[in-house]
Amino acid sequence: MSDRRDMLGSVASRSVSPIFVGRQFELARLRSAFTRTVAGEPQTVLVGGEAGIGKSRLVEEFAARLDATVAVGACIELGGDGVPFAPFAAVLRALDARGLIDRDGWAGQELARILPALGAAPLVRNGDEYARVRMFEAVQATLLQASADRPLVAVVDDLHWADRASRELFGYLARVLRSGSIMLIGTYRDDELHRGHPLRPFLAELDRVRGVERLDLARFDRAQTGLQLRGILGHLPAPEVVEEVYRRAEGNPFFTEEVACGVAAGAGPELSWSLRDLLMARVERLPELTQRLLRLLASAVQPASPPLIAAVSGLGHDELIDALRPAFAANILVAGEQETYRFRHALMREVVHGELLPGEHTRVYLRLAEALEADMGLVSDDCHEVELAHYWYRAHVPEKALAAALLAAESANAQYAFSDELAMLERALELWGQVPHEPGAQPDDVYLMYRAALAAGRSGAAERGLAFADAGLAAIDQDARPSLAAHLLDQKANHLRTLGRGSGAGEQRRAIDLLRGEEHAAKRGYMFTGLAGALCLHGRLTEALAAVDEAITLSERSDDKCDSLYARSVRAMILANAGRYEEGIAEQRAIRVQTAALGPTPSMLARIDIRLSCTLYDAGRYAEAVAVARASLAEAVPRNRIQAGMLRNNLAEPLIALGQWEEAARHIDDAIDLNLPGVHDLALLRLRADLQVLRGQYDEAQADLDAARRRSGSKTGEPQYVIPLHRAVAGLAAARGRIGEVRAALAAVLDQGVLEGDERFLWEMLALVARAEADHALRGVDPGHGSMSPHGSTVERIREVAAGLSRPVPLHVVYADLVAAELNRAGAGADTDGSPPDLSQHADPVRQWGALVEAADAASVAAYLRAYLRYRWAEAAAVSGERDVAAVAAAEARALAEPLGAKPLLDDIESLIRAARLLLGGGGQPGDTAGVGEAGSGAAAGLGLTPRELDVLRLVADGLSNGQIGAKLFIATKTVSVHVSNILAKLGVASRTEAAAVAHRLHVFDTTAA
Repeated sequence: MSDRRDMLGSVASRSVSPIFVGRQFELARLRSAFTRTVAGEPQTVLVGGEAGIGKSRLVEEFAARLDATVAVGACIELGGDGVPFAPFAAVLRALDARGLIDRDGWAGQELARILPALGAAPLVRNGDEYARVRMFEAVQATLLQASADRPLVAVVDDLHWADRASRELFGYLARVLRSGSIMLIGTYRDDELHRGHPLRPFLAELDRVRGVERLDLARFDRAQTGLQLRGILGHLPAPEVVEEVYRRAEGNPFFTEEVACGVAAGAGPELSWSLRDLLMARVERLPELTQRLLRLLASAVQPASPPLIAAVSGLGHDELIDALRPAFAANILVAGEQETYRFRHALMREVVHGELLPGEHTRVYLRLAEALEADMGLVSDDCHEVELAHYWYRAHVPEKALAAALLAAESANAQYAFSDELAMLERALELWGQVPHEPGAQPDDVYLMYRAALAAGRSGAAERGLAFADAGLAAIDQDARPSLAAHLLDQKANHLRTLGRGSGAGEQRRAIDLLRGEEHAAKRGYMFTGLAGALCLHGRLTEALAAVDEAITLSERSDDKCDSLYARSVRAMILANAGRYEEGIAEQRAIRVQTAALGPTPSMLARIDIRLSCTLYDAGRYAEAVAVARASLAEAVPRNRIQAGMLRNNLAEPLIALGQWEEAARHIDDAIDLNLPGVHDLALLRLRADLQVLRGQYDEAQADLDAARRRSGSKTGEPQYVIPLHRAVAGLAAARGRIGEVRAALAAVLDQGVLEGDERFLWEMLALVARAEADHALRGVDPGHGSMSPHGSTVERIREVAAGLSRPVPLHVVYADLVAAELNRAGAGADTDGSPPDLSQHADPVRQWGALVEAADAASVAAYLRAYLRYRWAEAAAVSGERDVAAVAAAEARALAEPLGAKPLLDDIESLIRAARLLLGGGGQPGDTAGVGEAGSGAAAGLGLTPRELDVLRLVADGLSNGQIGAKLFIATKTVSVHVSNILAKLGVASRTEAAAVAHRLHVFDTTAA
């Protein structure tokens, strides 16, 4: 054993191998990602592995040889507490030290919320829901600026300890960085990720983002362990030493270092030390003062501030350095940013901290809290509130812990770290009952419940927010404190809407009723505006209009002109939804001009543009909708991802209608990458599924619809989300021929009742389901006899609902006529208004479809719909024997559908051309029949059958009846009978079965036959 100790004698002072062992594959992948970064394609790499596996060493080795700016920040582990944006504060601090942050620009000013050293943050208008988004955009803009002249690598260590705000910012950057030479690296311990760990779903979401790559580090094998030991020792140890170390460390690089140190300290192979013993063996060899300081450092927030440790220990700066020098020499401590100290590995800190006795824990935290309270300058000003709250809480001093928690909550709110604010408010409520209070003292626990309800909503925890609102309402005396009660009711209404549990109108009306008196006029006006918007989105337009008129009257008393303009913008939206499109559009445009005249109000302008572009789309004014959304996207919201995502949605929809599918798809993908809150992503996924169905990409559409339905728990009561999602489900089911699913989707909508303004969404859905019923009926099944609900059959309900829907714009008139035409095609035999059949119209479907084409062109409906209508016109003309009309209509349909890439529709058009043997313009041949095109010559040519007889023989071989063949080939059943007789005679057979057997035996339709 003494020989082995001599061999490893240098390990105690040099436990880290100077040779980088293994990881060449992972290093190559990092370098490859950096190459793409340099080329202007930002990359995000997530490096995962168990504790001690070498994540940080890999990143350090990679970064050490880069011609790039490298900025590193680490997440801080506080046992459940969070330091909002701690890793990004460190990254920004490093960039600021290099002069890469424009402190005077808008981004630098916004970043002061994360890094107070940058100066005072700009004031935020109360209720500005997009303020947090602007701060995220400021981080993105700063990183882009910092990478303008030299690539930037930003590293966030220990994501498993990240607070929610830091996770959200990391995810946001991974999604939105699409230009610039920026590489984002995150490391995490996968052995920390228990089933409920918040990083698990976060990583799963990032896996679906473009440009995100994951590296999972495995343990070393024996050979790599030997190389690591050679690096530590300076020479290759004996095989039995390698085997002993490998057996104990099991290939974990950090464990290998510690086992080597343990062997050097005298541990024989028979001792089988635990990792804790190995780590503590190194600590126990240090001087007693150094060990005491290490226990103090282990209790402090990492990285620890030397002034704080000096103040608590009573040592001067030089004395502290001398006392800790042995720990640095033993590689237990390393230097952090800004001359801070931290343990080289979190496992070492955990073991040292575990050596403290329970009483010692409390005393150490108390000393840390007292020192920091006496001088807040002992730690960085971006985290002193959270550190102080942490220390007082751990020291079990409720009064101090409560006050510190409230200060930390205020700080988190100022940083828009609402989940961290919520955590501190929950702690404050936990401590409230442990602290004596003066009777009637304010703020009190009820007010804290309101604050918690507000923070929960802003952080996406609606269920938690609703619970706090209910608790506050149960505890408050509403007569004594009407204003606070009104705010609690307002929060409850917001959470109910978010959770899809109604409009929250009752709660908001009660809130408004509580706000009596002139002093509350402006607040009542703001709440009336919110009520009007909620009622509008839930299809209660008459009530909404009355509420918004009251809001406008009250908001005119507000000093903030935006309140009145906001109310008027909501009113314009209500008017449009009620079918008064021209009035609503004109009013929205006028409000935008007045808003722009107030000065810089980008969020307000974008909000108006979102409403205006949506209204223009609903009215069928697609080009105008594109112009509004495109201009706003380029100019109004460069700093707001939510509004940018909504505008991309509002741009993609009319682009699809105009036939510009590729550009629309790019905008949808870019918006989905922004990871917008639930309902916004729901709308985008549904829109992408619509486009995929039109292109024939059914599996992809199914995946997007499944994802959309998972998000539909939010705001599911709003028709703008409910009806289009069910329509998309019905569209995919119809494309796959699943009539039962189509009927179920329509029933799910209609069984909820038709609300005011629903015609915006319902006409398209009714037309789609009527088309599916017609297709189903023409496949030989009675139309609509499958009962969709107790209300009756599908076609009956379509007819009933259509009769009651308004048609305020030409687009709706076209859809209404399309519903009638589809029901006629299905054999429904009655108009959509429930009147007796108009036989003169229904007897001539060619004229009916022709008139529809003409009306659709005049209304400038969507390009796909214009192609579809021409296809049906051509089909009707072919059945009626009007071949010239059919040929022209089919050619126009194909010309419209081809640029779109609408494969299913194109297949139908080509099938029609072939089956009806239409001769298209330009002297081309009629679409080659299936028989001629596939048989060509050989066996088919030797049978003496005409091309049309080959068409008939193919369908005979498929088992179709004469009537079905006639429908397929657009010829009379009697004509089919003549063709079949000729085929039997030419083949010398007596039955259709024998004719089919001959065709199969001779491989007449087998394109692979020789």
